[in-house]
Amino acid sequence: MLITSRPWQAGMLLATVLLSTSVTAQQETTGTPVSPQNAYISDKLITYLYNGPGRDFKIIGSIAAGEEIKLIAEDSSSEYWQLTDSKGRTGWILKQYVSLTPVFGGEAGELQQQLQQQQSLVSQLQQEKDQLQQQLNETDAAVQQAEKATATAQQTIALLTQQLQEKPSAFWQDKMVLGSILGFAGLLLGLLVPALIPGRRRKERWM
Repeated sequence: MLITSRPWQAGMLLATVLLSTSVTAQQETTGTPVSPQNAYISDKLITYLYNGPGRDFKIIGSIAAGEEIKLIAEDSSSEYWQLTDSKGRTGWILKQYVSLTPVFGGEAGELQQQLQQQQSLVSQLQQEKDQLQQQLNETDAAVQQAEKATATAQQTIALLTQQLQEKPSAFWQDKMVLGSILGFAGLLLGLLVPALIPGRRRKERWM
């Protein structure tokens, strides 16, 4: 009876071991559930998706950078997230390759190049603006000088006009000029008077 029971006990023991191993494996690959949330694969070129929380598990696929995923659980004993990808696959991935904000992956280099081009354009426009500002300042200075020259010319014209208006009265008030005019008038009268008097005497004689 003892002999016949040993195979049965061995079978029970084997079943218990297999069941325990299955439960342990199930616990290892389940993890702690979390509230489902969208996340993204970081800028690593290719990220592998494992069947469990560790590199010792089977690789079931790969996920490209920037791809959107959904987190469903995490492993408390390791740095792994359990997730579902866009193809419906469920697996594990290192937390360091997961970002909670969108990433651009391969487009980052192109965006960086566009950013540099825009920065170069802004710098060029700033230089042109500075040159135009300098030209504007020079033009303003020239306008101010022209306005000053115009004001000076207007003052000179007003002074000359005033002097021209005052010159005739000043001319007649000059003593030398007045004396010369009187002397010339006297000389003229001295020549005319004797010429007029003999003419009258001739007329009286004929009468």
